[in-house]
Amino acid sequence: TFKLLKPLLADYESYLKEHGEIDFDDMIGKAIQYVKAGKFKGNWKYILVDEFQDISEPRARLIQYLRDSAAECSLFCVGDDWQAIYRFAGSDIEYILEFEKYWGPTELSKIETTYRFGRRLAEISGKFVMQNPRQIRKSIRGL
Repeated sequence: TFKLLKPLLADYESYLKEHGEIDFDDMIGKAIQYVKAGKFKGNWKYILVDEFQDISEPRARLIQYLRDSAAECSLFCVGDDWQAIYRFAGSDIEYILEFEKYWGPTELSKIETTYRFGRRLAEISGKFVMQNPRQIRKSIRGL
């Protein structure tokens, strides 16, 4: 499959270079370089990250450098390992499953009531998701 996409990727990268443009991955990479080199220093106390289950290695590294660039900075993340579906785009569920390993002392709060669907669907979907032993144990309740 990659052989089929390789010419497309080469054309895409060539286009970006010829036109002096960058894409989102390049933006993350440049931001990492700036923060790591001390060209940018945060002055905040909190970094808030939503949809943390979809974090990739470069984005996690950027968050780490940003947090470490500001004294006494705390990280607050919202994410649901049950909704982690972007591995194909570089997301790594380990950052949420092993949060404390990557980010230090942690307080975990679970939201186990859903307002999206009723009790029966919550039971069925919960049984299905919990077949994966890597999922964080939760007991989802629907209304």
